[in-house]
Amino acid sequence: VTVVVAAPAASKPGLVPCQLGTADGSWVASFRFDYVAPPIISSVFPPRASMQGVTSAPDGRSVLVSIRNFPLVSSAADVEVSFGGSACGAMCRITGVESS
Repeated sequence: VTVVVAAPAASKPGLVPCQLGTADGSWVASFRFDYVAPPIISSVFPPRASMQGVTSAPDGRSVLVSIRNFPLVSSAADVEVSFGGSACGAMCRITGVESS
């Protein structure tokens, strides 16, 4: 059996206890559900680049984006970034991801 249910809104992030069972209460299973806060961009440095993509970063190309509430990722391959609606490919590759 597969049950599809819409998650109700939550007042704050965190794990909540849940139950699923038959209408007559003869069978009940418990599970936990995790509400997460949306990711928030806390800073972008440097905030601009030339038309050729040159930034004021030490390497002349990097842009450091700091994000709160972002899920843990194990590598840059787990992240997608776009600039101006264009997904980063070979010309704007992600060179590193650090979780803090």
